[in-house]
Amino acid sequence: MADAVAKLSEYDWIIFTSVNTVDFIMEAVRNAGGDSRSFSSCRIAAVGTATAAALEPHGLVPDLVPEKFVSNEVAEALIGKFEMKGARIFLPQADLARPNLAQALMAEGASVDNIVAYQTVPAKEIPNVDLSDIDAVTFTSTSTASNFINFVGCEAMQRFTEHGIVASIGPVTTEAIRALGVPVELEAEEHTIPGLADALVQYFSKRST
Repeated sequence: MADAVAKLSEYDWIIFTSVNTVDFIMEAVRNAGGDSRSFSSCRIAAVGTATAAALEPHGLVPDLVPEKFVSNEVAEALIGKFEMKGARIFLPQADLARPNLAQALMAEGASVDNIVAYQTVPAKEIPNVDLSDIDAVTFTSTSTASNFINFVGCEAMQRFTEHGIVASIGPVTTEAIRALGVPVELEAEEHTIPGLADALVQYFSKRST
């Protein structure tokens, strides 16, 4: 990552896929003695309004924010609006990120440096959770879903859904939850934490009437 940050001027695009990538890349830029001016020669794409908002304190305004807040939409938007053949792209992501975004861009002729910006690891200890007292379990990423479900067990989560609901932040997380054998009752239309909160408010408001 340090090598990529040192040559930011050589990239045509940098794609921020989460608030975490913004935080870690900006830290790496500062450690290299740079600042927001280091991005002056490359365009910026951001997955979602939260990621775009995280760029604002650094004086960075993304050139592209797709309407839907998933990585596939970034690829489609870039391919649909800009020439990707020969483009050099810096794609910092979590170690568990799916390769589909990089693959889609490379299929169009782009050169993609897909570099791990941070690692996602489960907590060493998770407090005991009595699922019988809970109405909803919310998942904001594939890693939170897989780590939590593996911790409590698929059978316990399936029993939970007999009285409670599983709520997902978006389609990628929903797919991961269902792949573990757990049904998803609710998916946020806007794939952000505020969007998930709004979906829960609407769901329980309708259920209480």
